[in-house]
Amino acid sequence: MTIGIGMMGAFKQIVRLRSWRETKRTAAFCAAYSVAWLFDLIVPLLSATIIALIVYPESRAILFPPAPIALVSGKTGGVQKPKAGVLGSTDSATGAAENHKGEAVEAEASNFVNSIASVALSSASGKHPQGEPPGGDSDTGEAPGDRVPDPTAMAVSASNARVSAGGGTVAAHKDKTKVPMETAMWNNMRPIMHGLADVADTWERFGNALDPTPPFPHDIYRLRLAALVVPLLASSFFITNYMVVKGMTFGIGFGFFGDPIIWRGLEWLNRTFPKWQKLLELRNSILKGVPTNAQLTVTLLRIGEANKAPLPPPPHSSQPPPDKPVDVTDQHLRATGSDWPLNATDEELNEAMEHDPNTAHETTGDDIAASKGKHHGKKGHRLLAMFKGTVKGTVETAMGADRLKAKVGSEHAKERLGVIPDSREENLSGPIEFKCRYHGKKGHACKHSEEIWRCLKRVLIMLPSL
Repeated sequence: MTIGIGMMGAFKQIVRLRSWRETKRTAAFCAAYSVAWLFDLIVPLLSATIIALIVYPESRAILFPPAPIALVSGKTGGVQKPKAGVLGSTDSATGAAENHKGEAVEAEASNFVNSIASVALSSASGKHPQGEPPGGDSDTGEAPGDRVPDPTAMAVSASNARVSAGGGTVAAHKDKTKVPMETAMWNNMRPIMHGLADVADTWERFGNALDPTPPFPHDIYRLRLAALVVPLLASSFFITNYMVVKGMTFGIGFGFFGDPIIWRGLEWLNRTFPKWQKLLELRNSILKGVPTNAQLTVTLLRIGEANKAPLPPPPHSSQPPPDKPVDVTDQHLRATGSDWPLNATDEELNEAMEHDPNTAHETTGDDIAASKGKHHGKKGHRLLAMFKGTVKGTVETAMGADRLKAKVGSEHAKERLGVIPDSREENLSGPIEFKCRYHGKKGHACKHSEEIWRCLKRVLIMLPSL
């Protein structure tokens, strides 16, 4: 989530520049880029800008003035109402209110993972978490999901019934695909998870190198990063476009056709320098000595303990944060020169930051918004009601014809008898008891016969063969 917040902030800075809302700042960027393009100085300009941003932190607020991420629109670059309905925090993606700094981002990270799991489960069940309109039908009191069976649930039930009819479930030692699939999944997921942790740690190290926290050095890490860009700046005056293209095409060709040389070189490196791969890691080279956020926290705790001044415990509050706008200062929202912040007046900013309880429930899809309406599905319900009597009569006629054919001697009709019980029968045959547990005790769950007949009737109406 830390990487996501940082990338979102960079993206919205680009959108702000492209929107021309902050006219003077965008005009200055455009003029500098045009002059550099005219004299073939694009690479020197970018290199010099990166060096200035690394070495001189004050230049970051001048070139890219801060603004709350949730307050900036990703489409227009102007002011928008935060997704939470109020600007309660300045460093979160939704702008949700928080009792202490960092609480909103922490909650967003947790809800982000839970939302992915919810979407996955909803996709597997054939339902959309926002697609079900609230309430039920005025006539029957049932929700649309109750009237129409879930197709994926029907498929799972049919598969379970087929396995049960064959004599039970498939034993684990008979399933030849389970072990190799689990092994392949874990073998491939382990490096992905390790790589995700390395990427997050590297991102945190870069952040702590650009903005170091005492007792870590203030300038040494920034100078080390800037020193890597200086050779690029110096060589950019002598390297031509032709040399860059030829070098790239040579690298592509060597990587494609030089496999024997590459593997022999790797074997030689493994024999001569067994730990050469560790030396290439950023944490052991340019970021050596730069802590992650967790290492920084542990260092501060140990320093406080050694000086008999331990850090206070993290703030805790049992009450939810109030839905009121946060106090925004020049540190959170500012502009360069005489431009208005985000080219918005004070009235527009105050209106966007004020609490609105309906904003958090707004969706971006027209189909989802239409499904929440009161009249959604009414036309289709009336259309189905027109054919309900006809379908019911057709089904009963087909069942009566099967009974007559069975009496005559038709084998196919005899096999179909009893599959769909007669509505006039009081009791139904079939699986109505299922093994289960209640408070840890073994038992059976019994399903009422009328409910079984209702479910089977719905499935029968949906079968295209009838």
